Amino acid sequence: MDSQLIYDVGMNNGDDTAYYLWRGFRVIAVEANPVLVELARQRFAAEIAQGRLTICGVGIAAEEGEAEFWVSDEQTVWSSFSKDAAGRGDLPLHSIKIRCVRFGRLLAEHGVPLFLKIDIEGNDIHCLRDLNGGNANSGDLPRWVSTEATSLEQFLLLRDLGYDSFQLIDQRSLLPLEVPPHPVHERYWRLKRLRESRQWLPRIRGFLHRKELRRLKRAVRTRGEWRFPPHCSGPFGDDLPGRWLPWEEAAYAWLHHRRVFHADPANAGLDLWCDLHARLGDVSPKEATSSDPHSRR
Repeated sequence: MDSQLIYDVGMNNGDDTAYYLWRGFRVIAVEANPVLVELARQRFAAEIAQGRLTICGVGIAAEEGEAEFWVSDEQTVWSSFSKDAAGRGDLPLHSIKIRCVRFGRLLAEHGVPLFLKIDIEGNDIHCLRDLNGGNANSGDLPRWVSTEATSLEQFLLLRDLGYDSFQLIDQRSLLPLEVPPHPVHERYWRLKRLRESRQWLPRIRGFLHRKELRRLKRAVRTRGEWRFPPHCSGPFGDDLPGRWLPWEEAAYAWLHHRRVFHADPANAGLDLWCDLHARLGDVSPKEATSSDPHSRR
């Protein structure tokens, strides 16, 4: 494992890559959309020249070769090998042919990173299946992994590889999803609902709490001098704001919050947007939450 290396699989517009570079890491960024690849090469020309960033303009798939890739014209973050995923909300899209590789090829070529971030709209599972060839040898695995949570198979694959500490992070708020709910996460969404309510009394309350919501958002999205923009993956590793959980508790939290999310008619046609973070190392019974002043008290 290379402790100075991070993989950003699903680079999109490069905001996560920018954060990792700002932290001083070298980055291997993977992006299938050639338009985004070219924009990133312009944005990070200096870092590429310095050898701190390598951009791989390929898709990740179960088999190598060419595949049809669907590009969302208005929401590039939704672009996917799945037409349904890329075209959600009836937004316009078009298809292109791209070169695909197995994720194991990239690991063999560039090495095993300290942190592996995966967000490739449905193909995340192919990266997890290629980690270390399925062999649970922690010396050949990233210390931390994050992947968009879409199935229980992801929890099981990571568990079988030897990962035994997990967190779920709500990507809309960058706060933990736990059972019982993390108090800061609960407060965040209560304030947000008050602000957006159309009823006059909650709207007054929402107005009175608007400053508190803005303060909370700033605190959640700030690490030192860095502010996380919308649609980014946010912090990772020991900077996460929640508790590290055994896989069973994390899986239960995912199922619970997914059920709650789908029970709200306002979320019809959508799915819970959260990342599953995994860490190598035992969960200590005395382990405190993050040093983040806005985490659980």
